[in-house]
Amino acid sequence: MSEVVDCHNDVVPPEAVAALARSGNPFQATIRGRMVEHHDGIAFPLAAEMDDVEAKLASLDRWRRLSTGIIATPARVRAPRPP
Repeated sequence: MSEVVDCHNDVVPPEAVAALARSGNPFQATIRGRMVEHHDGIAFPLAAEMDDVEAKLASLDRWRRLSTGIIATPARVRAPRPP
């Protein structure tokens, strides 16, 4: 059987979730409940696999053939640039 590698598997550390959930954060996104809202109006649900270790492991186990996964965390969360 050939090896299967997931080359981009997103996670969001709990510290990043907490920072984005704070009122008045300087970043270009906020989290309200389980929804991520970008400054440009795009919104999407924060899936459990993104910030819950057990949910991430269960998600990876469902692949069965997956032999390796490369976890991708946000390199940085940028504050808006001054005008």
